[in-house]
Amino acid sequence: MDREPGRDRWDQPVALRFEYGWGPWPALGWNRTADWEIDIRVQGGTIEAYQPCFCPGPLDEGRRDRFTEATNKRLRLTSFTSLKQQVEDFSQKAVVLKIKGDAETKVTVALEQPTRVSLTKTLGELAESNEMLFTAPFPMESAMLHRLVFASNHRSRFEFVDRGDGARDDWYYARVVQANEQMAWSSPVWVRKS
Repeated sequence: MDREPGRDRWDQPVALRFEYGWGPWPALGWNRTADWEIDIRVQGGTIEAYQPCFCPGPLDEGRRDRFTEATNKRLRLTSFTSLKQQVEDFSQKAVVLKIKGDAETKVTVALEQPTRVSLTKTLGELAESNEMLFTAPFPMESAMLHRLVFASNHRSRFEFVDRGDGARDDWYYARVVQANEQMAWSSPVWVRKS
């Protein structure tokens, strides 16, 4: 949700999504598979964590999504995208980084494949808008550094006291409904009877 973060906006790591894909569509009769070599670097801040968002397909024993280097300043990955054998013609993949920094922290994304191209933006710039990275003229593959999300918009905390009588095992799960009405569920958390 668009809301102005407080003065403490840089006290916690921010979430930054780098998404890539959007290649030629099957409707054009192209079954292209693009190989990606991605190098993400952070200057003036640190990568606290990262989460891959990879989708399956095509089934290809020679291609695998994998991280080849992961430090607190750099993340390198080898990946591929294709609309062949994808679920619902969705070819994008992504990685979400949790970055500790400030408005002057720089993020550089450099591609070796499918073509050599790079982009550098500050977290301050990415707090205002996303940024596209094109590998070639339309309709070839492209990538995006999404607008970053401050911790107050991607974290929540709550407490719950189990009031079971101890006669049986209880279980709980968290269900999240986002502002865009998408949903997520946690795995069950079991509380064993005493």
